[in-house]
Amino acid sequence: MGRRGPAPKPTALKLIEGNPGCRPINAYEPKPPAADDPRPPTWLDAGGRREWRKMVPHLRVLGLLTVVDVTALSMYCDSVSTALAYAKVCREKGRTMKAPTGYVMLRPEATALAKEKLIIRSYMQEFGLTPSARSRMSVGEKEEETLGDILGRQSV
Repeated sequence: MGRRGPAPKPTALKLIEGNPGCRPINAYEPKPPAADDPRPPTWLDAGGRREWRKMVPHLRVLGLLTVVDVTALSMYCDSVSTALAYAKVCREKGRTMKAPTGYVMLRPEATALAKEKLIIRSYMQEFGLTPSARSRMSVGEKEEETLGDILGRQSV
């Protein structure tokens, strides 16, 4: 059986939000190094690379892009590019088509687009990029906290 409850929030997001639940922050959580200037993977198409160039600066400012997050970001960018391709087909040909039996049915690209949108939304939630995720964040001018600051606050 899988784990119960919502997925734990990354410590970086807890620190940005100010830890409203006042629960202890996992000071021993692995801290991968920040991805300074990650290049898009060569397998991304033009649409994926465009999304990559758009998202990297924003994620870097929030401190949510590390070297181990690059794969998740590339999958997100690929999904966005794929969704745009499906959307283009739906715009050109419509979302429905006539089946050989004469019934009107949903075009396969429309079904694939809906699935791709769900995938994109899940990646956006992981990176804190949905409106609801942003509403829980308060990004302001904050002094950088050290591990000692975090540990000192927990013992009080």
